[in-house]
Amino acid sequence: MIRLSEKALVTYDQAREYVLPDQEPSRDQERTLRALINGVSAAFEDLIQRPIIKQRIKELQDGGSKKYFLRYYPAEELTVTVEGRPVRAALYGDSGVVVLEEPAPKGRLNVEFVYTAGYGEQVRKDGELVEVKIGHDWQMYCLQAINYFFNKDLAHFARAAEGVLITPDILPASVQDFLKRKRAVF
Repeated sequence: MIRLSEKALVTYDQAREYVLPDQEPSRDQERTLRALINGVSAAFEDLIQRPIIKQRIKELQDGGSKKYFLRYYPAEELTVTVEGRPVRAALYGDSGVVVLEEPAPKGRLNVEFVYTAGYGEQVRKDGELVEVKIGHDWQMYCLQAINYFFNKDLAHFARAAEGVLITPDILPASVQDFLKRKRAVF
């Protein structure tokens, strides 16, 4: 059985109910759904170029400024150190902008940001994904893409390997539009 990845945006049960309502899937169908959950979720993250499921990030930047732009956002739980010393900073989390109380001294990679970036969280029980706490829009577009590929009969990919590689350019147009809006820089 394919394990759902740390990037999975929906549970197996959600995908099964959406794609095969009121049906008991075969082993091949279960394997395909699991592979598509992993493949579609990874493609979503690839397209927006940021984590979707929250993760802890450590980022180093050059000093010499008061205003910084975090690589990943939305961000929360920020700590900033300059040359190893904690400093006060304001975080504008949706855009990833950080404003230090005082400008950091010039230096190479002397400003460290540690923060949590992403839109949602996974809940696992005994290693199995049981819930994804993320906005409804993320899950609906993910389920639409899974259903699209499932009905395009990508089962041969799932049987050939432990996963399916889905590039963002082959996602349905409505899904691509949603992800492009999420990728937009403020």
